[in-house]
Amino acid sequence: MANKKVKKTNKQAVAAKKKKNVAEAAVRKGSSPAKDKATNRKHLMEVAAVVFAVIMALSMMLPSLSGCTSKSSSSSATTDAATDAATDATSSTTAADTSTVSGVDSEYADTVAALENKLQGDPSNLATLINVANDYLQWGGSVTNVASTDDDKAHAADLYKKAMDYYDRYLALNDSKAARVNRALAQYYSGDTSGAISALEQFTAANTDYARGWAYLGMFYESQSQTDKAKDAFTKAVAADPDDTYGMRTYAEGQLSSISSSETGSTTSSTSSSSSSSSSTNLLNTLESKSGTSL
Repeated sequence: MANKKVKKTNKQAVAAKKKKNVAEAAVRKGSSPAKDKATNRKHLMEVAAVVFAVIMALSMMLPSLSGCTSKSSSSSATTDAATDAATDATSSTTAADTSTVSGVDSEYADTVAALENKLQGDPSNLATLINVANDYLQWGGSVTNVASTDDDKAHAADLYKKAMDYYDRYLALNDSKAARVNRALAQYYSGDTSGAISALEQFTAANTDYARGWAYLGMFYESQSQTDKAKDAFTKAVAADPDDTYGMRTYAEGQLSSISSSETGSTTSSTSSSSSSSSSTNLLNTLESKSGTSL
């Protein structure tokens, strides 16, 4: 009987153990690859949701970012336009009376100061350099036209020299026929006649088809009573501008006519002298306004 009880107990223990093993197997079966795959899919969906949320957030921010960029560009453009407008306004300002040296100075001073200030931030700006040079040349010419004292003449000479300095800075960066001829003109009006003549002789030898160079050189010769050389230069100016595109032919023909009249004695010597003086004084107004030459 005792043995039977022991066997029964053992069978019960084995059955319990088997039942336990089955339960554990069932638990392990719950962690099957299928369940793992479902878990992974859940994780992927969560990640995808996060990514989608980020993309949506960025897409909502883009219009704002674009607006900020546009606003910044617009602000910059507005600032530049305002600066240019201020410069243009300054350039267009004219003094009430330009029949005096002080009046002429008032007409040019602010414009030139604005351009020179601009150059401090951009010293190699070609457009600004040539504008400053031309303004100093015109300023000097205007002072020359109304100068009545030695101080006035010295002031004009100083303006021409400043023009030369700016032409030199411009030419060091960009060669230009018009700038070279204008520099020679500033040199002539500053009092360095021989230097100006030498400069244009070299220039015209290398640029025989540039009418302005010949017209200026003819005027320089005429002012020094070198009549034959003046006639030759004016004749070459006419040939270089046959269609009078830049007004050189008209100017040169006028000077040739004046010289011819003087030589035939149809005018007095005082008239001839007056013509030469007028030629020098008005050259800036006569030629610069008609040249139309791009610098």
